[in-house]
Amino acid sequence: GIYKQGDGALNKVLDRSWVIALAGDDDGRLWIGNGWSGGGASRFDPSTGVESVFTKKNGLPDDSVWALAHGPGRSVWIGTGAGLVRADGDRIQDEGKRIGVPATAIHHLRRDASGTLWISTARGLYYWNGTNTISITTTNGLPDEQVWCSAKTPDGVIWMGSDSHGLIGYDGKA
Repeated sequence: GIYKQGDGALNKVLDRSWVIALAGDDDGRLWIGNGWSGGGASRFDPSTGVESVFTKKNGLPDDSVWALAHGPGRSVWIGTGAGLVRADGDRIQDEGKRIGVPATAIHHLRRDASGTLWISTARGLYYWNGTNTISITTTNGLPDEQVWCSAKTPDGVIWMGSDSHGLIGYDGKA
């Protein structure tokens, strides 16, 4: 479930199983990715207690939501088992095709301090700086397509957690 700490106690806010991703938006709402349970994405407003649920009926490519990240303005990026979309208010937009990310499982999303969106997928790592998408896949040397997470260190090395090759480092050359 989703709990909120207050008045010295934990209080259950929402019943959930398989909560696999969380993100906030500019309006102070909590977005919840319901992972393998197939419950889509929920947007919960703690000030009103109102929850909105987004599924394939609302435009998600899949009801399994594995990743969420705060987007530009009031939007939220949503990574599903079948592609990348962005929610802006109640509108869901397919963003994967537009920015060049394949319609595949999105395992993890994060935005760095510069606003670059990092997209870990079942077919490699992609990052989008708002204009260009760069990919790190098996075509340029990645030994495993399944990228579960990523981080970039101050020295510029991109580290990726993979399925069968463990931790992989990429310095832009090898």
